[in-house]
Amino acid sequence: MTAIKLPKHFLQQIDKARHKFLWAGREEIYEGKCKVNWAKVCLPIKYEGLGIPDLQKIGRALRLCWLWHQWTSLDKPWVGMSTPCDDIDRKLFAASTEVVVGDGTKASF
Repeated sequence: MTAIKLPKHFLQQIDKARHKFLWAGREEIYEGKCKVNWAKVCLPIKYEGLGIPDLQKIGRALRLCWLWHQWTSLDKPWVGMSTPCDDIDRKLFAASTEVVVGDGTKASF
């Protein structure tokens, strides 16, 4: 999930299998079997969830790490190569970070 962006339908199939395992074991899952909303299940335990990771959010967080390392770790061998990030990832990263002008040691002209 960190090297490629998995298709949404693939993540939905994984979630479907996780639903089935959690609520029905080996049986088929039917309407009314799910005891709790899946968004609630994916919440951390301290927020009364079950702590099961939301794969779409985890995938996005891992892809944002690529952008962070590309920005801060210029010595990495993969810096300068394309990242698995889409426009939404880049916009989220831009909205979540800020540039602070320092002593100019990282600026190249």
